[in-house]
Amino acid sequence: NLPVGFLGLRLGATLAFLTAADRRGPAPRFIALWEPVVSGRDYVDQELRKKLMKEMVTFGKSRSSRASLVQSLGEGHDVDFDGYSLTARLFRELCDIDLIGSTAPILDKQPVLVAHVSPQGRPPRPLTALRDTLERHGAECSLIAVPGQPFWNLIGLVDAGDLIRQT
Repeated sequence: NLPVGFLGLRLGATLAFLTAADRRGPAPRFIALWEPVVSGRDYVDQELRKKLMKEMVTFGKSRSSRASLVQSLGEGHDVDFDGYSLTARLFRELCDIDLIGSTAPILDKQPVLVAHVSPQGRPPRPLTALRDTLERHGAECSLIAVPGQPFWNLIGLVDAGDLIRQT
């Protein structure tokens, strides 16, 4: 058996963490979370705001409101996010994600790396809270701040060398 480790970016990092904490499969030797989504509700709210801003730029006004989008999802309708369908089920499942609240069973002492990428280089409160919670539950957790642009929103090739080296 080869050693297994998990690495993920943004929502992929969150899913890697939740998979590792699930305990149904083999325990990973390490977990590297690049800018994980700590709160699914906050993530969905940010994505809804992006959708509304894009509508304003494209059409000169927003064609919908946050409340109407959430209502539509609650009624079982899909909402388009940049060509991807957000289903009502996915919306509910995303809103239920809370890494800080879901760490109680925690991991089997695997080292966890949480990486934050920003020009300021200072990790935001949700990531420091995640680190603190993991440590409180006995996990070996490192939180690093890597100076740079959040590349997951950029188009084209991006140099993530510093993040890769520090990971």
